[in-house]
Parts: sequence; C-alpha cells; structure tokens
Amino acid sequence: MQKNIFFIMADQFRADCVGYDGNKYIVTPNLNQLASDSVFFKRGYSPCPVCVPARACCITGMKPSKTGFFNNDFTVSWDFKNTVVERLRNSGYQTINIGKNHFKPVRAHLGYEINQLYETGLSEDGISSDYHKWLKDNGPSYIKDTAMDMNRNSWLVRPWTAPKELHPTEWTITEAIEQIKRRDPSRPVFMKVSFHRPHPPIDPPELYWDMYKDAEIPGPVIGDWAPKFDRDTDCLIPFEGRINDKMLCRARRGYYAQIEHIDSQIGRFLDFLKAQKLYDDALIVFTADHGELLGDHNMFRKGPPFEGSSRIPFIVKFPDGMKMNGRENIPVSLLDFAPTFLDYAGLHIPDEYDGISLFRLLSNRKLRSFVVGESYRKNKQVTTGGMFVVSERFKYIWNSWEGEELLFDLIGDPYELCNLSLSDKFKNILLQMRNIVIEEYAIRPMDKMIDEYGKLIKGRILPHYRRPS
Repeated sequence: MQKNIFFIMADQFRADCVGYDGNKYIVTPNLNQLASDSVFFKRGYSPCPVCVPARACCITGMKPSKTGFFNNDFTVSWDFKNTVVERLRNSGYQTINIGKNHFKPVRAHLGYEINQLYETGLSEDGISSDYHKWLKDNGPSYIKDTAMDMNRNSWLVRPWTAPKELHPTEWTITEAIEQIKRRDPSRPVFMKVSFHRPHPPIDPPELYWDMYKDAEIPGPVIGDWAPKFDRDTDCLIPFEGRINDKMLCRARRGYYAQIEHIDSQIGRFLDFLKAQKLYDDALIVFTADHGELLGDHNMFRKGPPFEGSSRIPFIVKFPDGMKMNGRENIPVSLLDFAPTFLDYAGLHIPDEYDGISLFRLLSNRKLRSFVVGESYRKNKQVTTGGMFVVSERFKYIWNSWEGEELLFDLIGDPYELCNLSLSDKFKNILLQMRNIVIEEYAIRPMDKMIDEYGKLIKGRILPHYRRPS
C-alpha cells in the first residue's frame, strides 16, 4: 500500500466557520463529511497566526524562535535545509504543491518537485504565478484576478462575475486533479493543495455570494476587556476599530460565501480521490495557516492570539484501517504536521522538531497538556504582541508590549468574552500558565523578554524577523 499524503490548506480560515464545529449559519457539507471520517481536533492552533511565520513552521517543523520569523517579512530568503518536503522526496515521495506557498524567493521549491503556484505578487524576475499565466491563456483578456486589481487586505466585497471556473479557488482544484492524473503511479505522493481564499480580497463567485448576501449570520463578539479598540475607523484595511456596520455585515457574509465556495471545491477534490481509489488509504489533512478576526473584539485580520485569529480548522483523516476518528480536545499545533508526515512515511523524526506526531499523541495523550504560540505586530495603527498558552480548557495571553495578562475559560467562554486574569478563583491557573511563558523566554536570553529575576518585562516586542541563534 502506498502511503499517500494530501495536505489541504486554506489561508485565513477561521476554525468556527464550518458546520462540524457547530456553526449553523454556514453550509460546509464536504468538510462536515471529511470531519466525520476523521479526527477533528477542537483545540488546533497556529504557532504564529500570521502567513509567513506559520508556513515556515509547517515546512520546518520548528517554532518561530527557531525559524526566525515572528511576523510577515518578505525581505528574508528561506534558506531552510532538510524541510519535511525534502525529507519525503528523498525517501521516494513525489512531492507536489498546488497553490499558495508564500516562500521567498517566490519560485523556491524547498523540496517540491512540482510547484504550480498561485501567488498575488510577482517573482523576482517579474514572472507571474502559474495561475495568472493560465488565466491569460484560458480567459478573455478583460478578466483580472481580483487580488491583482484591488488591495489584498481590503474588506470591500467584490463578487466574481466571470465564469466561476476561472476563479483561483477553482483553478487550484482543477490543477490538483490534473497533477494527480499525471503523477508517477510507482511512487507515493505528498501533495499540498493550498487555497489563497478566504484571505481577502472578498470575491466569491456570484453563485455563492447570492446564497449569503441577504442571509442571517452572527455578528462579531466583543469581550469585556476590549473597550480600548471600540473606536470608529474609516481605514479600508484596518487592524482595529469599528468599520461601517453595513460594510462589516457585507464582509462577513462575503467571507462565509468564500468558505462555501472552498468547501465545494474540496468536495470536488475528495470525490476525485474516491473515484481513483486514493481516498480510503490516504492520510488527508485540512487546516489553515491562521484564522481571521472578522470584527471580533473590534479587530480584523490576523496576528493576535484570540480565537478568531489563532484557532484553525484541524481535520486529520487517517487511513481507514487505523479506525481513528471522533472529536479530540488535546491541544495541537501546525508544528505537529511535519512529525506526523514523517512518522506515517516510516521516517526518522529529527530531534529539532518542536511538534509531536499525531499518531503518537493519540496513542499517549499524556505527551501533551498545552501548546504555545506567539506573534508580534507593530505598525502605525497598533503595537501588540506576545505569547499565548492553550490547554484543553484555558488560554493564557501575555501581551508583552502593554504588560497585560488575559485568561479565558474556553469551555465556559469559547468566545473569550470574560477576562479571568484578576479572579482569585483562577489565580493558580494563571500562575502555572505564566510560568510556561517565562520558561519559554528563559531558553531564549537573546530576546530579553524577562529580567534578571525571571519576571516578564513590559514594553518588549520582537522584530518581524531575527536571525535564529
């Protein structure tokens, strides 16, 4: 039996915007079906909920302090050696990427033999991505990718009026299917299928926009700790503040429409795998690099450690013979995928990996009681950043710039509405989780996040990139 691996990733996809996680306002039948065949990890998190650092964590198996990326930095080349993809290729896998990588340089392969790209920027030699070449060859000249025609972080909604088959989301699956048809059948395949959406621009095909443009969907949630962000903003690409109510409602509906579009294409891909008899015995993952705040707590985009931004869909379909499915509350991270893939392929897991193979974690739940993540953001709108710790029940956040602590009971308060950090009842939990952050910073003295007495320092923030020690 070939140990095929299909790694499906979306960009900026909230964990709670799927039916299997209890959202009754969105239609995701294909992801629901996949989840029913899989282990659904309720506590799945990005180790750094921003595009570049999250993807660097995925391909290296190492946390941000080892990759060097704490935020988006497009000036530093990825010189990672022995990526998980290289290890799989060197062991005999045919390695294929379809869609978004976000590597630097854009055309870097980092282990992928076949690399059919969707990227919204030009590569260093001025060559556009494979999707844009394909669109030029297959569509009328007047059709442009929305992401090349408006700001790529805007909350304006612009439905896709061209044939939906020309949309980047559909191209991603069309190309993935073609590559499977042309694969080397004598070798196992590792394929990453990587959607750019639902990352803005918000441009669902009209068919999907029509399903949601007048639909009832929930509004944003606002925590009792978030009044400092409660201010009007006219910024088209805000990180914080209240945007026009009508614009926010349209944006949330458009975001939902994008997700149903993605769901339809995942269904198309999974149906093809089933028809080719590649589904039952494969390891199939669906996840995201990070989420989207979508107005929650008067915040947008990604980066902060709150649930909308840091929690991600985490579905793992194990081969049928393993009979592993159901819901799990074990905290897990994108860092766990690299060791999982190597473990499944029967390969050695390097000591420098910071995750745990999900095969081993499900066999011994005592291996993990919490996961840690961090990110730092500094711009003209806001300066925030720090580290967060998540257990099966609690989340602790240390905002290193403002010296602020937050504690949430994720079971009793899944929307993080009530900050428990000042409650005597949870004082011991707060202390335990704070100490986890201190211990993490203590092994990184170059970052100077704690003082000589081992106390957390207020007013500290790490750069977007620092060279790993």
